[in-house]
Amino acid sequence: VIPEIVRDLSSKRVLTMSFEPGCLITNSERITKEGVSTKDVARLLTAVFAELMFNSGFVHCDPHPGNVLVRPAPSGARGRGGTKAPQIVLLDHGLYRQIGPDVRVNLCELWKGIV
Repeated sequence: VIPEIVRDLSSKRVLTMSFEPGCLITNSERITKEGVSTKDVARLLTAVFAELMFNSGFVHCDPHPGNVLVRPAPSGARGRGGTKAPQIVLLDHGLYRQIGPDVRVNLCELWKGIV
């Protein structure tokens, strides 16, 4: 989930976005209490950043835990093992970098070598 930009309250220096509920990705106790598997969260977060980087060619330049929220998916979908499926909320979209195809291929080869 990407919060919506509130254009009337944004400027060149300030990006104002809609409020989105969720808990910090580092709060594993609350994530588990919400009925979401932390393993499913890890898989989804990996997939989200892989999609951004490898398919779209964009890199979020401030990806710290305070900019990633987790909540149960509103659809009632189930994750692995019957837990609630997670939904990721990415915050702070003020700085992105676009990477070209050559860099993306090199990153793919790097991750392939690591795996």
